[in-house]
Amino acid sequence: MEIREPFHTYLEAGDEVVIEYDNLIRGRRHEGAVDEGDTGRQEFRVIAIFSIADGRISEMRQVPGVRAGDA
Repeated sequence: MEIREPFHTYLEAGDEVVIEYDNLIRGRRHEGAVDEGDTGRQEFRVIAIFSIADGRISEMRQVPGVRAGDA
């Protein structure tokens, strides 16, 4: 799995960080994943919300959105 940079959105406010990014997965196919034809390549747009406590990530909530490029 590869997290694509640059991020589409990166926001910080207090102890919360929100990042919108694309995940690229290569290799074997996973049931229920969006498939890019016969290449075995899957790409997803993701929004993740991180809560920070004492300088460390204390919680991460992640929501896969749509296939990258569709948003």
